[in-house]
Amino acid sequence: MLNPFQRLLGLLAGSSHADLRRQVQFLKAENQILRRKLPQSVPTTAAEKARLVMLGRPLGKALNDLLSIVSRRTFNR
Repeated sequence: MLNPFQRLLGLLAGSSHADLRRQVQFLKAENQILRRKLPQSVPTTAAEKARLVMLGRPLGKALNDLLSIVSRRTFNR
């Protein structure tokens, strides 16, 4: 059985550029809604931080549009 992340990767692999853009827009909106419902501070584990850094570094400046639980300055640290 595939976990949610594997299902998401499968969905993305079979998508066109336009589909990917729409999916990213949807996920960003969903994250913004969920973020507004959370407390001010979102605690993360060291493993979660490492995963976000690993996935975020290759995005370069595009990461600025995606960050929602930390600032760019915090991410860079």
